[in-house]
Amino acid sequence: MLGTAVADGSGNFSATLTPPQTGGESLIVFATDKAGNAGITTSVIAPITTIPNAPVIANIDDNVGTVTGNLTNAGTLDLDNGDNAVGKTLKIIGDWAGSTGSLIKLAAVLGNGDGSVADKVEITGAATGSTKVQVRNINGGGATGTTSGISLISAGDGRVNGALALSTDTLTANGLVYSLLNKTDSANH
Repeated sequence: MLGTAVADGSGNFSATLTPPQTGGESLIVFATDKAGNAGITTSVIAPITTIPNAPVIANIDDNVGTVTGNLTNAGTLDLDNGDNAVGKTLKIIGDWAGSTGSLIKLAAVLGNGDGSVADKVEITGAATGSTKVQVRNINGGGATGTTSGISLISAGDGRVNGALALSTDTLTANGLVYSLLNKTDSANH
């Protein structure tokens, strides 16, 4: 690394590179946000006069862990990467905002009522916008008898306001139809 800089509130920054790069050298630059997420790299020719791309989380594939900060998704959050492993959890410490093309892919074993094992997304803040949810049943035979429902996605303050919907009209296992409901609505089904 030849140098770093911290941008001010307007995005302005100045970095001293060691050794100096002023003679047309090809460099790779990127920005990193406060949570440590790196932006897409950009090739530039020294001296650098443009601001690097802002950090964007395009896709998260099978990462179990925590994302700190508000997340706006316009891509695919894929906890079900086809490996048939179920029970992964991603925690988002902040709000979730789904935009055009936003999709969450989860896997579940539908068949043990409330105890069915499933991938989960836990959002500590609110879920807003529009996000499709795709659930793949992995060898679950389906079962009746859920009291609380199978938890897939939770929002810390309970606010989802229609922000999440199944990517297909129905999800079935052994002839049983599963629906995606808010917890308050599931008590009525």
